[in-house]
Amino acid sequence: MHLAVGTAMSREGLDRLFADQPAVMNTEQVSALLSLPRSTVTKWIRDTTIPAYKVGGTWLIPRDELKEKLWEGSNQRPEVSGDDAD
Repeated sequence: MHLAVGTAMSREGLDRLFADQPAVMNTEQVSALLSLPRSTVTKWIRDTTIPAYKVGGTWLIPRDELKEKLWEGSNQRPEVSGDDAD
């Protein structure tokens, strides 16, 4: 499963998208998963849009941190229930 940029996704959808991914990903893996050029992934890393750590000459992207960052930037409305409902 790959994500087309601009696609709205639920938290469950993100969980499914990332389910088979390794705990730590590289730019090539993130690029393939998000259907983006590697140059865009690298730009997002440099702009701190997505979390990453450089070890030697390799960027390492923690899967769960990336997934959370994508969720935080989602245009999906949080679920409202019980006392929080208007």
